[in-house]
Amino acid sequence: MAENAGAVAVVNCDFFNNDENAHPDAPHTNAPVGPVIMGGQDIKAAVPDKQRMGPARDDLVYPGSPDFPANQTVLGITTAGEATITELSLDGSLQTRSGEFTLDGLNQYAIPEGGIGAFTSEWGTGPRLRAICGDEGARNGPCSDSILEITVADDIVTEATVIDECCEASSDPVDAGEVVFVARDAAADELADVAVGDPLYWDHDLVAPDGAEFTTAIGGYPLVIDGRGLPGVDPGDRRPRTIAGHDKDGTTLFLAVVEEATLTEGSWRIRTLHR
Repeated sequence: MAENAGAVAVVNCDFFNNDENAHPDAPHTNAPVGPVIMGGQDIKAAVPDKQRMGPARDDLVYPGSPDFPANQTVLGITTAGEATITELSLDGSLQTRSGEFTLDGLNQYAIPEGGIGAFTSEWGTGPRLRAICGDEGARNGPCSDSILEITVADDIVTEATVIDECCEASSDPVDAGEVVFVARDAAADELADVAVGDPLYWDHDLVAPDGAEFTTAIGGYPLVIDGRGLPGVDPGDRRPRTIAGHDKDGTTLFLAVVEEATLTEGSWRIRTLHR
């Protein structure tokens, strides 16, 4: 994989939508939870908090530790060449004849109830059905029955389809140069007057709190902070670990694979690399 991508190394980061037993008619997508930036291009944003895969995360942090948001946390390389762990949130909108609307998702396997998600060719060939399932309370929540799909090419609407049942939502791949907007529930009603031939403009950006720009970023849910596992994570669970981190000034990136270790042992291994 590393050789094909021309990369120095490849590590397994983030958690993935690889199980969808609660929604048998909306197959899993294998898409990651968190944001992704490749070559300076925004590929995807983070799914809603309660729709994450992997360990559950309550609003619990250790004293003196940063409050990393569960799904938006990334390990990234800035355009200045510095490695950092930060968060990336989606700032986007779309403009129709009726007004401006907030964009709630970008190439995500889940979008919020009453929200609008955009899917580009970067989404790949995976189904979009899963995006309209689950809710703010639980990943296994019901799927929406009111959905609107809008296809746009060159800022012009080429197709607008109202869908009354979740599992009839389209899974056709998105062609290069096209964008498919999927609106759930209230958002579908708000965009109901969009018609073929209408202009539709959109923009989006993955934004860091300090305004840093990134060439590369990958979701990396922190399981260990200050040498201690997060609440709800078994610190004694031994299994193969992939570990990533950086030194204090961000000039050195550390990647490690440990054949078998607990979370605490894995954290200790990455610390010893820069001593």
